[in-house]
Amino acid sequence: MAQKSINNGNAKRIIFISGDQHWGEIMAKKMPAHDVFGDSQILYEVTASGIDQNYPYDNYNSNRVRIRSADNQDDGIFLNECKFPFNYNGNTYTDCTMTTKRAWCATNTDENDNYIGSWGYCASPTAELVPKENISFSNKYTCFNYLHICSAESNYGGISVDWVNKKITLAVFTPHDKDDTVAASISIDF
Repeated sequence: MAQKSINNGNAKRIIFISGDQHWGEIMAKKMPAHDVFGDSQILYEVTASGIDQNYPYDNYNSNRVRIRSADNQDDGIFLNECKFPFNYNGNTYTDCTMTTKRAWCATNTDENDNYIGSWGYCASPTAELVPKENISFSNKYTCFNYLHICSAESNYGGISVDWVNKKITLAVFTPHDKDDTVAASISIDF
């Protein structure tokens, strides 16, 4: 119904806010075109509810927004996230590299950002549901993905709307960190 509401002109964007996960994350899902619901649309969600709970475990979610997506099986399914920066053969990379016939990135690094054998082919930047320049994160409380906040003392989600500039910001906040209260955020146009 959310997709149909956008296609019928009843909404510009549909954003869900939810909780009860004990961690925070920002998600986007592209709904495919459908005979009843209409053209393909992107739906967004921010979820967080780790109030005074620390849940430092990785939980896989294919809808979590990624800085840059990677296909580590060479099957055309881009479910992993590139880790930037990463060090490889004496070079430091902050984006996908073309040291092979296709752009690739590290999908796991050690504590010094060194490539440790886990990699994937990069999705085209135009295939990402949220452009890299519209994503920010502190990298302080993240687990496996940059927009998966799991090791903060507490977190909560929020949405702000800039009506003048027609931008919506979805964020995960970490209120116990007085210096860096926004752990991750995305902005989208409407």
